[in-house]
Amino acid sequence: MNDLIIIKKYYGEKIAHLCRDLFPTILECNGLLSKIMLSKFYPNKYLYDDIVDYCLEEQFQDFIYYFAGIKNQDKYLKEKSIKELLSDAGYNFYECKTEKDIQKFRKYYQKNEELCTFKNENRLDLCYVFFSVKKMSNL
Repeated sequence: MNDLIIIKKYYGEKIAHLCRDLFPTILECNGLLSKIMLSKFYPNKYLYDDIVDYCLEEQFQDFIYYFAGIKNQDKYLKEKSIKELLSDAGYNFYECKTEKDIQKFRKYYQKNEELCTFKNENRLDLCYVFFSVKKMSNL
């Protein structure tokens, strides 16, 4: 059963939404968050109110991450740039500054495909355009 469904059943919809916002990494491991919640908090529909009323969101997040075995989750994310995070995940990050830069990635488009359309010709003045491309392994 989905973690958020279990959490909603025992703790209410508001805490399920809070958990979705605070613990996206833990939710990738099916069953982990609901197991931690059920082992550490008695099921009641007032947990969300207690956390929010006393401004304990950060402590709640740290508490859950501790029992999930994930330490300094936010610190890791804040210390690394998007380029470094993508590199760690096996991707190269490219930010396009000119239309010519964008067209270099046309080889990744399917035939007759446009990845994005802009009504304004000055898209690079208004928007960031970037690509992340899987690194090729050197075999």
